[in-house]
Amino acid sequence: MSDIAKLQYKGVAIRGSEDDFLNLTDMWRANGADPNKRPSDWIHKEGAPFIEFIEENNEGSKVPVIRIEDEGSTSAHWQIGWAYAGYLSHEFHLYCNSVVRTDTENKPTASAPEWLKRVVLSLPVNRRAQG
Repeated sequence: MSDIAKLQYKGVAIRGSEDDFLNLTDMWRANGADPNKRPSDWIHKEGAPFIEFIEENNEGSKVPVIRIEDEGSTSAHWQIGWAYAGYLSHEFHLYCNSVVRTDTENKPTASAPEWLKRVVLSLPVNRRAQG
């Protein structure tokens, strides 16, 4: 997995890829690595219905929406990543939503805490939003 669009949450880098995958294992580690919220468990339980829906509606693509990387970490289509973010914690979900809003509108959400606004405003604007 390439390290493009790297996010930082609580000092942990969350890797992304050119094909819009996010590293769920990085997300899990950034949220304290709770053994009850491992990506593999979520994928097979709480996340399974949504993952199935994404697979069925992935614009006819036969490309898997979940993959295991060479180093053993789990990555997923960005929409699955954002769903997993909400499962991990409300704070992390707020962070992810603020990153998206900043990326598309170049402004953090009004309800974001001050520390999050500072983090979000310091992030580079996504290359796609510039183009």
